[in-house]
Amino acid sequence: MVAVCRDRVLKVSVKGSQDGSWGLTQAFIKNANYHGAADLWFAKHSRKTVFCFVQLKDCSVDILPRMYLATPMEVTEWLKKAAKGRGDGILYEQHDLGAKGARCGNDGCDSCPMEVHRKATAGDSREDGEMSRKDVCPKCGSKDVIPIVFGYPTVETGETAERCELALGGSCVGDNDPDCACRTCGHQWRESK
Repeated sequence: MVAVCRDRVLKVSVKGSQDGSWGLTQAFIKNANYHGAADLWFAKHSRKTVFCFVQLKDCSVDILPRMYLATPMEVTEWLKKAAKGRGDGILYEQHDLGAKGARCGNDGCDSCPMEVHRKATAGDSREDGEMSRKDVCPKCGSKDVIPIVFGYPTVETGETAERCELALGGSCVGDNDPDCACRTCGHQWRESK
């Protein structure tokens, strides 16, 4: 799948699973060197790629499966950190390492670290009581400012947008896209670095 925004193209590699795991680097593993295998896997993928891991295990046909988004670098780092740093060739949503893992000093479980990150809601202010720049429109000076959220909206995000408490920015996300919108004049700008 490819996401296109103006002149930018992002490859989206979708990986499905029905058993709670995604095999990624097994073809690169030599002499149980999981870190080396992860590095070889990473070298095959462009920075302009994002992975969408879809988990169908324990999902009925009438609900949306669990999905995780990650860059190749994030996946590589997680594969290297798995099993208390020994590494693994398989990305697990939830992995019980069992008695053998516990004997090796593991806490007995690896969990998928990829999760949806939610932006702070508009109106957040600094602890000292001053308004942050995000709370004030740089064009008209209004304090009626809301965050812009990108990606496919969840039901909750859609309902929040319908109440005009946030703006939906679309599914194409760029490094310089605006993250704040003024409800008074409609101006949009980027506050986050």
